[in-house]
Amino acid sequence: GLIAYDHAVDGLYIRTGGSERMRIAASGSVGIGTSSPSTTLELAKNSNGHGLTLSQDNTGSSYHSKITFRQNNGSGGYAETAAIKAYGSTNGANGDLRFYTNSSGTERMRIDSTGRMGIGTTSPNEALHVYNATTNVLANFESGDAKAFISFKDNSTTNTDTVFLGADGNNMAFYAGSASSERMRIVSSGNVGIGTASPDSILHIEKPSGNNTYLQIKQAGVESWQVGIASSSTALSFLNSGTERMRIDSSGNLLVGHTALSSNNIGVGLTA
Repeated sequence: GLIAYDHAVDGLYIRTGGSERMRIAASGSVGIGTSSPSTTLELAKNSNGHGLTLSQDNTGSSYHSKITFRQNNGSGGYAETAAIKAYGSTNGANGDLRFYTNSSGTERMRIDSTGRMGIGTTSPNEALHVYNATTNVLANFESGDAKAFISFKDNSTTNTDTVFLGADGNNMAFYAGSASSERMRIVSSGNVGIGTASPDSILHIEKPSGNNTYLQIKQAGVESWQVGIASSSTALSFLNSGTERMRIDSSGNLLVGHTALSSNNIGVGLTA
């Protein structure tokens, strides 16, 4: 082994096995595995799995390994501003990673031994669990461009931009099928549009293309009723299990059992 001072670069280095292992540069930076550290402490190695290991010799579950971040407190000392602690169960079989901020050491986030993340809670019960005792808005998703969406995907969803919802200005838009297939929108006034991005009433249902626009009411195992506009008609039709029973045409005539007003009927057309 060798400990030597390199006058040419004003650095101190340590060698073992004929190779340099550590260097203290003229700036005071320490490099392990590198002769030109770019930060206060830099570790480098050309192999997989290298890194820094912190070991806790005590086997108790209340003991932990810790990385502490401190700031000069202006009084000749240092104040702890943040910390990361690793707690293991008894004998270290399982454990969790905890993140703390401020000098009081308040825990802000935890990743438990199952991989669940808790923000504001020490016992997350889902993959992500966010808790705050007083705040109603628990998360904010913000995009730098015109829209911001959250995507949902299970094991049969074809793509990440197939099912999603989010903000389009002050409106909430719902997509399903593809990134260009908006299915529903709640605009800032509270109006709901299905098939339209510009609802002009509390509930506005519109079929962008094709025939037959119906609202269906159905009880399982029993007949269904549809109310809507059939084909290119301007009449409001009432159907029972697919068969039209009644309609109100564009003139306000009520037709029961047939689709056009005969010359013998005035305002109401009935078929026995």
